Amino acid sequence: MKKLLSVVLAAIMMLSVCSVAFAANNGPCPVDEEWGYSPAFISLWVDDGTDEGAGYGIYSAGKLVDEVAGVTYDTATNTLTLDNFNDPTASLTLNAMGEDFTVEVVGECAIGHITTWGWFWEGSVTFDGSGTLNINEDGEYYIPIVIQGEGTDSGINFGESVTVNIYAPEEPDPDDEYYQVNEYTPTLVYGNGLITDSEETFITVANGMEIEGITVEDDFYEGTVQAKGYLIESTDDEWRGYVCSKKDDPNGIYGFTTGLYGDGRIEYHVDKYVSVESLGVYLPDETFVEQYKNDWGDVVFSQAEFEEMGFEPVVIGQDFTERWFWKDDYNPVTVYMLTKADDPNGLYGIEEDTYQKDDDNIQNSKFIGTIHKLKEKNGELSFDDASFTPITVGSGSTCAKLPSGFSIVVSDEYDDLYLAGEVCEYDYLTMYKDSKGKEYAVYEHYYNGEEIKEVYDITPITGMDGVYILAVNTTVDVNTLEEETFIEPTGAFNKILYGTSFSYEGDGQSTPPAPKFPDVKSGSWYFDAVNYCAQKGFIGGYSNGNFGPADNLKRQDFVMILARIAGADLDKYANATPKFSDVKKGAYYYSAVMWAVDNGIIGGYSNGKFGVGDNITREQVATILYRYAGSPDVQNVDSTLSKFSDVKKISAYAKIPIAWAVQNGVISGMADGRVAPVEGASRAQIAMIVMRMDEQGMFKKS
Repeated sequence: MKKLLSVVLAAIMMLSVCSVAFAANNGPCPVDEEWGYSPAFISLWVDDGTDEGAGYGIYSAGKLVDEVAGVTYDTATNTLTLDNFNDPTASLTLNAMGEDFTVEVVGECAIGHITTWGWFWEGSVTFDGSGTLNINEDGEYYIPIVIQGEGTDSGINFGESVTVNIYAPEEPDPDDEYYQVNEYTPTLVYGNGLITDSEETFITVANGMEIEGITVEDDFYEGTVQAKGYLIESTDDEWRGYVCSKKDDPNGIYGFTTGLYGDGRIEYHVDKYVSVESLGVYLPDETFVEQYKNDWGDVVFSQAEFEEMGFEPVVIGQDFTERWFWKDDYNPVTVYMLTKADDPNGLYGIEEDTYQKDDDNIQNSKFIGTIHKLKEKNGELSFDDASFTPITVGSGSTCAKLPSGFSIVVSDEYDDLYLAGEVCEYDYLTMYKDSKGKEYAVYEHYYNGEEIKEVYDITPITGMDGVYILAVNTTVDVNTLEEETFIEPTGAFNKILYGTSFSYEGDGQSTPPAPKFPDVKSGSWYFDAVNYCAQKGFIGGYSNGNFGPADNLKRQDFVMILARIAGADLDKYANATPKFSDVKKGAYYYSAVMWAVDNGIIGGYSNGKFGVGDNITREQVATILYRYAGSPDVQNVDSTLSKFSDVKKISAYAKIPIAWAVQNGVISGMADGRVAPVEGASRAQIAMIVMRMDEQGMFKKS
């Protein structure tokens, strides 16, 4: 029996569950909260002369496992390097390693087979490097490459300099038991993944070689409709962390808590809140969460990121400085850091049982605890009792001041944030409906081994799609309800490529991958829109590689984007007569502005200026796009705008354009129910608007 069957079965047995996601995800699939571990792994099977062969776990459960000569995995770059690794019998299996997983080929390398699984996360592979990789040169495997997208658009891509040769046996062995049962046809690549970007691209990069037998079928995924909800349990004030401000959002309500690493590094967990006046409570701002959340759904920044983004804690005094470390394998310990006058370079701390803090003079605070000398190695603290005799402070229930010579290391004390509303947050609700179409949210969980389904009435929250206020309903029998389901294309294709060999020699002509922006996180509300616009060439990134999703767009840059989408012939406007005092000939945006003015799309200010360098506002965006669309008739303007709490802030000239934009799904309101007409439009918001209009065919060409 050929090796393929045993490899595939082994991979299936190792699979676990990872959160369903149709957008591309970078990096290995993180730990699944329900199952408690990550299903991402890299394994390598080699023929060691035994019937079973030898298996190696290169990467599993978030850790490096086995070492294999010529094979290394770098967790920081998600790159597996084959350095002159030459074993034509080896089989490489990957599961949920992310869209950015790369195999770096160094020197002359050979393996027999590769299988990659997306497992509802992402399982793409990019071959890169300057070396040569032969896959299945000995013809030992019926299928050298298997790609199973599994609800993702996982695929195989090639870098510009690598050489990859793939071989399949010309004729199957008629005496092989597996062939006799399955009558398997020699196949180069099998699965429901993508080979580069399309079958046409595949043929192109194959140096003109005609590959017959390509079949393409849509691949679909069926799932249930998921939602998020808040159960209001109280309208009393609740502690939400500490108060912080954000320089570019002075009216925003932000709270934070800190997490302290053993080496002294601090991480900031940040929340933004919006007021739901009708309920008298504050809820997390879903837009903020979607913009900045990590793979676990939390908004967490390093200290540098926290400061760079303009966050600033509100300081009201001084507090003790904490550090923690592991006293042994099972017990963490927290100490308050101290200095010792006659040993200024030494590290000291008090492991306290209790304390009495003196807010007027923190150095007069009293403790019950033990003072230790500390030592630090590789960022980790430990007790150094061998060179210092611990000192007991206080006794019984009596706190005492620190001994002479010791002082408390102080840090800032932050202002507490209290907001109205105690809520229970549900992230994984399944939507159901009754026979009349009325919707309910159902929370499914297990208790003492029994499946529990709790039914909730739902009230939509303005501006928060798929988020509801919940109310317990004990009268509706969940068994009379029906789950709401959807069927969605995964973006993957079923492909079977028959033939005897395929070669790709990197020449720099392959289709470039979709742009990747490190500040555009997978799962963010604008992720698809940003990449859509980048792939279409509508909106690019900065020279540093970032996209700047939260940055406000300037007026001249929005006109540039619109001209680019329209395919405007800007050369004929290069010498047009200037219309504005602040738009100079030769400026990168000059021709685009002149084009927009000539087509009646945009005007300037009453002072004769265009407003170069000004942030473009949301109502200006709506007005420009409305004119671009030909200024169509709009009905029900007042009723359309009445749902926004700040309708009175909309300028007179912008009311019809904003109503048109809302009615056509071009823009929507903010999470707090405002339309925010005079606020600056961010680059992420513009990307979303552009994608919506382009998908609806609303952009005309010049």
